[in-house]
Amino acid sequence: MAHARDVLALAGIEEASLEADLLTAHVLGCDRSQLYASLDTPFPALRRRRLERLLERRVARQPLAYILGNREFFGLAFKVGPGVLVPRPETETLVEEALRIATSPPGPLSATERSGPLTIADVGTGCGAIAVSLAVHLPSATVYATDTSRRALALAQANAEAHGVQERIRFLQGSLLAPLKGFAPKVLLGLAPWPPRLRRGEGIVSSRFHRDRSPGVPIPSGLHLPDFWNNTPLEEGVDIIAANLPYLPTARIPTLQPEVSRYEPRRALDGGPDGLRLVRRLLRQAPGYLNDGGAVLLELDPEQMEAATACALAAFPYASVRRVKDLAGRDRVLVVECKAL
Repeated sequence: MAHARDVLALAGIEEASLEADLLTAHVLGCDRSQLYASLDTPFPALRRRRLERLLERRVARQPLAYILGNREFFGLAFKVGPGVLVPRPETETLVEEALRIATSPPGPLSATERSGPLTIADVGTGCGAIAVSLAVHLPSATVYATDTSRRALALAQANAEAHGVQERIRFLQGSLLAPLKGFAPKVLLGLAPWPPRLRRGEGIVSSRFHRDRSPGVPIPSGLHLPDFWNNTPLEEGVDIIAANLPYLPTARIPTLQPEVSRYEPRRALDGGPDGLRLVRRLLRQAPGYLNDGGAVLLELDPEQMEAATACALAAFPYASVRRVKDLAGRDRVLVVECKAL
């Protein structure tokens, strides 16, 4: 372990000691407590060569989570890998707030006030961290998790199965809320207002809902494609829309740590010139999909709160908009709560 610590420290890895322990324990197939309990045991030669290969990957600044193949989020273990954003602690603030809204009486979404099961849309689900965490902690809820990436959806489905909530999460491929195509009549029948500046093709009344069916994308074994192509229109909207969309300004991405700028998928990071490109689109779509008394929760950069609040009020003129701070005391989640009719 001392050698591993030295290698990582020399490469400029901030938490070299911790990461050396985690990589060594991973190679040996044990946890850190077992690792320290076996310090007097000789290190197997074959395992040493494997550890060296993993150290080389980390020195090249591959994310530790990609090397280990997992990341803890909200007390749960999630499989992660290249092509999918690594879950961040900041996003736990969004999950905590969604749980508070869903369970705290006398709010319109609490169990004592709802007439049916709680429904949630996790937009841009990635590895499924938000969707699975909410499904685990809200055992009567139904979650619809959307993403444009097949790889992300396959990983999210695997994570749902690992935590036993796969029966209550529908994984749908498409852009933002577009896969929830059954909600279009809410707008067409006058049951919801037209979002401001709605353009054709943004997911509410598009004649063809966007789905990435690119040929040549490998599908992991055990993946059930019908789970991704939902052809049954949903009768009602959703109660909560939760989204950790790409919100980094394009110009900031090259300045990030190499683990992020080199290896994590740019499509999961790049939010356009000001970071709000997809956030604006989602807020324009949301009025046609959200039930009365529902809420939209968005993870954002603190510097984007003012602009995002203006967008939210343009889409929901009579809503209450507030901010929730993360553990570092910074505004992290924008909450848009609609009044129940």
